[in-house]
Amino acid sequence: MCGICGIYNFDNTKVAEKDLNLMNQEMFLRGPDDSGIYQEENFGLGMRRLSIIDIDNGHQPMLSNDKSIVLVFNGEIYNYVELRKELISKNYQFVTNSDTEVLIYMYKEFGEDFLKKLNGMFSISLFDRKKKILIIARDRFGIKPLFYFFDQKQIIFSSNLKSIKKILGKIEVSNVNFLLYLSLNYIPNSNSIYNNIKKL
Repeated sequence: MCGICGIYNFDNTKVAEKDLNLMNQEMFLRGPDDSGIYQEENFGLGMRRLSIIDIDNGHQPMLSNDKSIVLVFNGEIYNYVELRKELISKNYQFVTNSDTEVLIYMYKEFGEDFLKKLNGMFSISLFDRKKKILIIARDRFGIKPLFYFFDQKQIIFSSNLKSIKKILGKIEVSNVNFLLYLSLNYIPNSNSIYNNIKKL
C-alpha cells in the first residue's frame, strides 16, 4: 500500500524532523516494512513502505546519483521495465531494480513531462534541489490518494488525512462536504471531509 508525506515552508522556516516522524508514524498501517525521512531546511519528505519490488534496495526517500533530485513514491509503475530500458539506452545508470529509481531519471530526462509517460497507479512527490521545484502528482484515475493543505506559509501533503491533521491540530469538518458524502457516498471534486484540506 505505502504512503508518502511532506512539508514545504514558503517562509523558509525549518521543517521539524519530529513533524515528519509524526506524519510518517500516522501512516504506519500503509507501510509497515520500511520508513524514511529526508529533511533539508524548509523542506522535508517522509515515506512508509510496503516492500514489493526490490525489497532490499528500494528504500525511500530516494536520491539521484548526483543528489539533486529526491523522491518518494506510492504505487506501481506497470511500464517501468520498458522505461528503464529506454533510459539505459540514453546512458543512465541504475543501482537498484526499483521503479522508484526509474521515476527519478525519467524526470531528469523529460522534466515534468515524465508524468505523461507513466502507466500505473501512483502518488509521487519529487523535489528538484537545484531548481527548488516541488512536484506532487497522482495517477489519472486517482487510485492512490494524496491530500494537501496549502496557504501562503506552507504546503503539507500526505497519503493520509490524519497525518496532515496531526501537524495542523484541530481542523473543522466541512458541513457541506459531510452532507455531500451522505448524499452521494463520496465527496466530489477536490474537496475532502475537512475544511481547508483538498485532495489532488
